[in-house]
Amino acid sequence: MDLTKTLDSGGPSLIDAEWANDIRLHEERHEQQADAPNQTSVIKDGEEISWRDISEYDAIEAQKTPNRISHEYQQIHAKVEKLVGKKARDVALSGDIASLAA
Repeated sequence: MDLTKTLDSGGPSLIDAEWANDIRLHEERHEQQADAPNQTSVIKDGEEISWRDISEYDAIEAQKTPNRISHEYQQIHAKVEKLVGKKARDVALSGDIASLAA
C-alpha cells in the first residue's frame, strides 16, 4: 500500500492522516539529529537525562499534535522540558549532550 498516495487522496480512509503525518514528522526529525552524541547521558539538577530523552523530546516537538503521544513519551517530554527546555532541540542536532552539564 502506498501510504503517501492514500493520505494525499483526500477521500475517506481507514488511516488517521493527521496521526500518520505526525509519525512521519517525528521520524524525519530523528533522521536530522546527530548520528552519535558526545556522551550517552548527563546529570542536570540531580536528574539523569539520556541521549534517548533528548532525541525523543526533539522528535516530539516536531509533531503537529504532540498531545497524542504515549504516557512514556509524555514523561520524557515533561522531564526534558523542565530540565533543559528548548535547548534540547539544538543538542539533538549537534549531539553535544555534554554541554547540558555546564
